[in-house]
Amino acid sequence: MCLLNLQPTRSLGANDIIILGTGDRLGIVTMTADAKAVRAALSQGVKFNVYIHQPCLLTGN
Repeated sequence: MCLLNLQPTRSLGANDIIILGTGDRLGIVTMTADAKAVRAALSQGVKFNVYIHQPCLLTGN
């Protein structure tokens, strides 16, 4: 399946598609903690070149 045919789901939002698609278009590895979005795209037949890191809390302190 083509990246352009990805449909947003509960686990794969429109912003996820834009972010992952930008990395794909630029041919770079995208770093993300959103493994759910990557799996949701894979279930639709689209595999992204990603590095999945552990989630971390971002605080303003």
